[in-house]
Amino acid sequence: LYYFPAAGTFYYRAAVSCGTNTSYSNSVQTTVPAYLPGGTYTINSGQATNISSGGTNFNNFSDFSNAIASSISGPVIANVTAGTYTQPLTFTIGNTCGTSATNTITVNGNGATLSYVTTDSTHKGAVTINGSDYITINGLNINGYSSSNTNYSYGFLVYNNADNITINNCSILLDSNSTSNKYAGIVFSGLASTPF
Repeated sequence: LYYFPAAGTFYYRAAVSCGTNTSYSNSVQTTVPAYLPGGTYTINSGQATNISSGGTNFNNFSDFSNAIASSISGPVIANVTAGTYTQPLTFTIGNTCGTSATNTITVNGNGATLSYVTTDSTHKGAVTINGSDYITINGLNINGYSSSNTNYSYGFLVYNNADNITINNCSILLDSNSTSNKYAGIVFSGLASTPF
């Protein structure tokens, strides 16, 4: 196994040797995205995502989730601008690597609202933390209200041995009359797959 923290396009092939004979596989092209540099960023739906041109803004939570998916190279702070956002915020193990006690990810919601209800049973969480560590979410309002029994909404879904997760001053709005397990404020599980 060969590991190197690099960004760019690379070609790989396997070599199988038996005695003095060696056979090679066809080359496979792989593109490795660049790490997101440590720093302070904004999530502002009133501006375009401009990270690739050296800017510091993400238009939505999905763009931010995608940017941290390759890895981070230092502590990351994302300050959310007031407003309502509808894309889920996702941190996934193996994708959100580079986090540590020093290289943390902090999302300051600043009272913004993440409104998320879905019919997709595999993406239930407005904020999903799948095995990632050292993540803090501050002051984010989650609206998962729906009276439909065919929808799903978990405010926070934290599973797969995610550690050092902090949720501060967040509010979660759900249908208080629902008795379905399709809705939940905060779900924690050590399981490798989503519970329920």
